[in-house]
This record gives sequence, C-alpha cells and structure tokens, in this order.
Amino acid sequence: MFLALREMRHSKARYLLIMVIMLLVSFLVLFVTGLARGLAYANISAVENMPANYFVVQGDADQTFRRSQLTDTELQNVRSVVGDNNASSLAMQMSTVTANDADVKADITFFAVDMNGLLAPKVAEGDKITNETNGKVLVDRDLEQSGIKLGSIIRDQATGMEFTVAGFVEDSSYSHTPVVISTIRIGKL
Repeated sequence: MFLALREMRHSKARYLLIMVIMLLVSFLVLFVTGLARGLAYANISAVENMPANYFVVQGDADQTFRRSQLTDTELQNVRSVVGDNNASSLAMQMSTVTANDADVKADITFFAVDMNGLLAPKVAEGDKITNETNGKVLVDRDLEQSGIKLGSIIRDQATGMEFTVAGFVEDSSYSHTPVVISTIRIGKL
C-alpha cells in the first residue's frame, strides 16, 4: 500500500489521466444507456402505457402484435378465462396520413380499441370519442408538431378514409410512429 501511494504521488499526471478516462467511459455508458431507453420507449410507449398486464397473440405470430390475428372464438376463449372486463381487443395497422390544413405526410400506426374497454386512452386535450362516434380519432401529441391540430381532417392514404381529430393523447407511439386511435367499429371497416 505504501508503494502504491508513493507511486501515485510521484506520477500525478499519469494517474489523473487514468481517472479522467474512467470518468469519460462512465459518462459514455450512462449516455448510451439513456439513449437506448429513450429509443425503446419511443418504439412501444403506446403499448407500455396501456393498463393491460398481458397480451394474447397467436402462437405462430412470433410474439409480434402486427402478425397476430385472433378470431372472435379465440377472443371469447380468452374472455372466459380472465373475465369479460379484463380482456379487450386491439387492432393495429401502419399507414401514412395527410392533413388537409397542414399539407404534410406523416407515418402513423392506427390502433382500433373498444372505447368502453380497459385499453381506452386518456385524452390530454380535446374531446373523448365513444364507440358510436363516427369519423373522429384521437392522435398522439407528436403529430401536433406536423401542424395537425384539433379539428384537423386527416386522410389515410391506403384506404382514402378521412377522420377528424377530436383530441390528443400523450406518449403514444408504436414502432417510432405516432399512434392514431379509432374505435373498433372503424377498425373493422
């Protein structure tokens, strides 16, 4: 121990550089970890913020939501196990929308949910929509940066359907795209 302390006193610059390198490596690890967590959250925040504990997908879907398509019989089997109030369907489709008043194209993910079920989102601004609401959707607040605002009309490029933005939700992205939430009734069209 005496020799180590003596060596450190004798070669102050060398040991100071080693300490600086260790601090920089620690900062790099902290920075990369924060970046990875942020990217992971942007990838799946819409699903992560849902109040569901479990998601049921088809066995041959490789645990991927987009590949899974449960039939009504399979959904009824799940409901018989967990109870009607504890199971809700979720449909999703990636698409591109344009806004009439913003003159912008945005890649989005449509989520169709039962607005009376446990997956119904909390509205941060604007009006809630119900299962009986026609032609209105809730959108992630990130689309506001693209010029989309309450009352904007967005058009799905794949189907040509037009929707009016009724409200905004917070932290709702999937696969690094903002989520547009509609009712299950629209999702089945």
